[in-house]
Amino acid sequence: MKSILGKSAHSRILYAYLARLTPAHIDEIRDAALAAQRAALNEGMRGQIEAQQNMMLATLTAVGLMSDYDRGLVDEVIRRNLANPDREDTYTKGPVSDGGMDPRDRPNC
Repeated sequence: MKSILGKSAHSRILYAYLARLTPAHIDEIRDAALAAQRAALNEGMRGQIEAQQNMMLATLTAVGLMSDYDRGLVDEVIRRNLANPDREDTYTKGPVSDGGMDPRDRPNC
């Protein structure tokens, strides 16, 4: 399946989520993702499904605890990228201090 968004758009969307999640929730998602990867390599189907469900639960919990305002900021980044999917990839441009983020996608904190 071909993506309608470029790498930069996907990076901006992921950044928008990561910038709004707590470090503890990011750690929980990471730990669940590592467990899912281990299960995919070393366990049967039941273990893999359970690990995937645990990862989804960690993700749902983290996003569910985000404020409506923070989810709105992520929505806006997604909306802007869907409105202009052919926008030039900018993730390697710009000053180091902003990670090359397009100023139009920088959340107003």
